[in-house]
Amino acid sequence: AVVSTQSTGGKSLVQVRKATSFFERGQTKDKGNVVGHPKLGTSVVGAVPYVLSFNMVINTNSMDRILPLIPEIRSKKHGILVMPYRNVYQGEDVVEIACNLTQPGSLGGCSDAVLKKVTGLIERQTLNVIHSYSTNPPFDSILNLYLQSIEK
Repeated sequence: AVVSTQSTGGKSLVQVRKATSFFERGQTKDKGNVVGHPKLGTSVVGAVPYVLSFNMVINTNSMDRILPLIPEIRSKKHGILVMPYRNVYQGEDVVEIACNLTQPGSLGGCSDAVLKKVTGLIERQTLNVIHSYSTNPPFDSILNLYLQSIEK
């Protein structure tokens, strides 16, 4: 991954991750041999909670109008991480709000709840959501496809 050293205070991505909970200090989660098999190599298995990427296109190209709303959209309680950015939608310069929903199955953390919340906030700024979409399927869809595949 490429991270601007300017936005991270000159630290590398590894340094930034080590300073957060990305790594748990002093604990090893390795199981089995710590040295790979000379002919077969090594396999690594890991799991993280499902995150739904949900984006909303706003009818403005002014970040100044969107940035004050971001703290009101974010929610630790409902697992809503937010990043606004400029984009082009159907030939128009717009601001898009990207949300990583870490609790998409919860009432307050689902895409419908986030869309309703954002729509209410931006209407105060006389703005509108002109398009919203998820970049990956909901967890239930993935689970259903898996269950269907093992039933065959």
